[in-house]
This record gives sequence, C-alpha cells and structure tokens, in this order.
Amino acid sequence: MGILVQPGCSILKLRYTYNFWCVLALSLSANVIATAQPQKIGYVNTDSILGKMPAYEQAKQKLEQLSSQWRDDMQQMHKEIEQLKENYNAQKILYTKAKQRQKEQLIAKKTETLTNYRKNKFGADGAYYKQQQILLKPIQRKVYEAIKIVADQQNIDFVFDRAHNTTLLYAQNHWNLNEKVLQKLGFSLKD
Repeated sequence: MGILVQPGCSILKLRYTYNFWCVLALSLSANVIATAQPQKIGYVNTDSILGKMPAYEQAKQKLEQLSSQWRDDMQQMHKEIEQLKENYNAQKILYTKAKQRQKEQLIAKKTETLTNYRKNKFGADGAYYKQQQILLKPIQRKVYEAIKIVADQQNIDFVFDRAHNTTLLYAQNHWNLNEKVLQKLGFSLKD
C-alpha cells in the first residue's frame, strides 16, 4: 500500500505531518499513563474472621450435631442390614425358595432405605446442605458486606481470601483487612 501524494506536496511536508501524528499519539498515551492510578489490593482470611464470630461457631456446632445424629442413624441401619445378611446366609439352605426371595427383598428394601436416607440427609440438595444455607449463609453474607464496606472505605480494588489454599504467595501485612473487617462486624482481634 503506497502513500497518496497530492501534486505540490513535498516529502518534507509529509515528514512533518507524520511527526505531528507521532508526537500527538505519544503525548496522549503519556497523559493516559500519568492519570492512571495503581490498583490497590487487599486480602482477608475468612476462616480467621469467621472463627472469631460466636454465631458462626454455634452454627457449626449445630450442623455437627445434626450430621452426627444422621451418621449414627445410618450406622444403625447398616448394622441391621449386615445382621440380616448374616442371618440369611447362615439359614439360607433351610429356607424355601419363596422364603429366600422374601428375605432377599427385605435386605434389598433396607439397603434402598439406607441409600435414600443418605441421599436425603447428605445429598446435593439434602437436609445438611439446606441447614448449611439456613445457618451459615446469613453469617457469610454479613462478613462479605463488611469486607465490601472496608474495601470501599480503603479504596481497594481487589480483595483476596487467603483461606482454603488461595494462591497468594506474599502480601505485606498492611494490606491485611481482617482487623478492619472484624471491627466493622463489632469484634476485635483480642476477642
């Protein structure tokens, strides 16, 4: 692609025009760079923050009690199934074909009951998940809102969570927002 040169236009004039556009582009980009502000980044450790909140600890204990009770129930069901299997295998030769089918169906029904119980309590939409949502979500939402307020007050653009293996290899402590978030929630690091 060539440059279209009008009659009477000298090379010197073209060079000045080219230089003008280069200088203009450089000055505009320098202006943009000069007015750009660095982004501020902070971090929190939500495990540490939540660990200082009595409501969170109480919710965790309630969840643990529920799951412990459900696990005990499942263990009892499992023992009952194992006992039925053991009795069936020991006495199988004494049963008629009809009685064998009846015992096998009973074992299958008990096994299905256990599987359904496990799914209803610990499945993706089970009672444990629902209780987690009821008990923990409001507390986690409160922490998130406090983090957002602190970040806005400190003009912080990004906040990382160091809990659960977030890859934040190094951060200066003055970017740690835990104390400010805890203060916003009404707690201190001494609590």
